[in-house]
Amino acid sequence: MASLFFMAPIEEGKRKNVTSNNHNSNVLEKPELIIDCQGLINRNDGELLKVKKLQSLNKKYSLSLSEGEISSSIASNSCPEFVTSRNYPSSASNSDFPLAYSLVLHKNPGQAERLLRAIYSPDNVYCLHIDAKTPEVIFKDFEALSSCFPNVFLAQKRKNVYWASYERLQADFNCMQELLEHEIQWRYLINLCGEDFPLKRNSEIVSYLKSVYPKNSIETFPMTVSWNLKKKIRYEKHWELHKYETESEYKFHPMMTDKDKSPPPGGIEIFSGIAYNFFTREFIQWALEDKDVRELIEWSKDTFSPDEFIWATIIRMKNAPGNEFIGKSTENLSRLILWQNNVKDHECQGYFRRNVCVFGSGDVGWLLRTPYFFANKFDAVDDFALQCLEEELRKEPEIKEDHD
Repeated sequence: MASLFFMAPIEEGKRKNVTSNNHNSNVLEKPELIIDCQGLINRNDGELLKVKKLQSLNKKYSLSLSEGEISSSIASNSCPEFVTSRNYPSSASNSDFPLAYSLVLHKNPGQAERLLRAIYSPDNVYCLHIDAKTPEVIFKDFEALSSCFPNVFLAQKRKNVYWASYERLQADFNCMQELLEHEIQWRYLINLCGEDFPLKRNSEIVSYLKSVYPKNSIETFPMTVSWNLKKKIRYEKHWELHKYETESEYKFHPMMTDKDKSPPPGGIEIFSGIAYNFFTREFIQWALEDKDVRELIEWSKDTFSPDEFIWATIIRMKNAPGNEFIGKSTENLSRLILWQNNVKDHECQGYFRRNVCVFGSGDVGWLLRTPYFFANKFDAVDDFALQCLEEELRKEPEIKEDHD
């Protein structure tokens, strides 16, 4: 029976720096609760009931390091001890086909550290863009974390990133430029945010991308289809960043004005998609240098969520490398998002936030059975979902025997 051990919550102010005492404990001192992940994956009623009971009692069990704990642990011990205690992979696995990652982050360094660990390979390279308005204690966590790996670095140019604003796209551009200048000659770039998590191992991601090279995996749909028409207002009107009095973290976001925008430069047709995709190195190099692309990007700066139409649009340009893209006639498998108005064949077992499912324990089995490589969103409300995904991804892949 596969199972994970979890530590009961520690009262605020009494959390110990556990890595300083037991370097191989994976930051757990004393297991007090057992959850059978295989039972959750198989949707065992008893295991699901156990999780729901804990949630009803408002008990949160999380393996994420708290704010400040990453930097303090590394400062108190050493990078090698931290890396060992967190069980990062150390052996080469894809030196013939390295990948690059751009991670745009602004909070929850503990969860982001688990994401990095889940996608880490010594053969890849990772750029972390830390929001310029991120509190210093969080920035120091990311700074300390990046210092422990030769292939992980913080973006030198940092932006104040606001939801649905151009700055979100610029943050990726900043990482992309620095990744192109890195000595590791990566083949594909994958961009993520801190609430993403992989559903497949690094070896599976590499194998897939090898099979589709030199194509990009970019979602792209015409604006002319009925369900997409409402998005045209995102770029037909001028939008301005506006401050809102709200309890949420999105105190600034774009507001539509009554000013019409000029048509896209060159009369280019706008398509829609998602911000997160699989990009070839050749495509990124071209996108950052092509004159027509640069004009379109400049034009997009006063639109709503340009990251959700820039990639979908430029991949269809005739001179775009790999423009026989995946997504034209097949589904883009880079990222799974379960929308409230499009629940596919599965009902969200977590909860909805801004119409997107935040996955819970009851979703893990379904997530692992999908063909997608990453999923969004996850948080600490139901940390068992992340814990069981971590356990599953650490298992050795099954070797399928050929039977003639």
